[in-house]
Amino acid sequence: MNFALAAVNGKIYAIGGDLFKDTNREYNPLTNTWRILEPMPTARQHIDCGVFGNDIFIMGGLTSWKDITKKNEAYNVLSNSWSEKAAIPSLRNNAAVVSLDSLIYVIGGAGTKENIWGDILTVETYNINSNKWVQKNDLPLLLFKPGAVVVNNEIIILGGQTIINGKDDCSKKVFIYKTETDSWLETTPLPAKNVFFGCSSIGNKIYVIGGTVGGNPNWETYTTVYEGEIIVNQAKNK
Repeated sequence: MNFALAAVNGKIYAIGGDLFKDTNREYNPLTNTWRILEPMPTARQHIDCGVFGNDIFIMGGLTSWKDITKKNEAYNVLSNSWSEKAAIPSLRNNAAVVSLDSLIYVIGGAGTKENIWGDILTVETYNINSNKWVQKNDLPLLLFKPGAVVVNNEIIILGGQTIINGKDDCSKKVFIYKTETDSWLETTPLPAKNVFFGCSSIGNKIYVIGGTVGGNPNWETYTTVYEGEIIVNQAKNK
């Protein structure tokens, strides 16, 4: 659990994960086989990743139950090697990460010096060409481990854990980030509160798979699959 998952050149890569692993595995769907690759230099969990070309970028994450790293490390699938890039400016774990054009967006998540689980609103972009970071407008809502997809050059943020009336709770809100104007819109919510789910987009459609309603100690899980569609001009300003 809590590893980074990426698809590059028809293969799937599972990197890091629980027990603070540095493991890097490749799955070939054509041969239905796995192989172990060069391990990640910084072992960590509660991570996500961005992809550009043949490179997988891992930013932030937990290196222990007390420590968050700012390390940004890139794995090249052709050379089976890692390189260190400019560190992410803010402490971060359980963020949403998406790639769009030559930028990688790291959105929300948790991480402060005082509390590794302290939710944050921060949005930062990493420019792959310049190896530099830029801060963008904050999320409208504190969100820990939200889903994220790209549709029509816009970033859709779904669900996630948040704080409601001073207590940890899950959100069913859906936000659209307009990259050209650095602004957020709120659109039709999910049918149910959800966090730790799988999500993907095909064309204008978004798929939300599984997840949990959250909230210790029960963590009731879902087996549902939802399909949503982005329709132009159906969002409201936030």
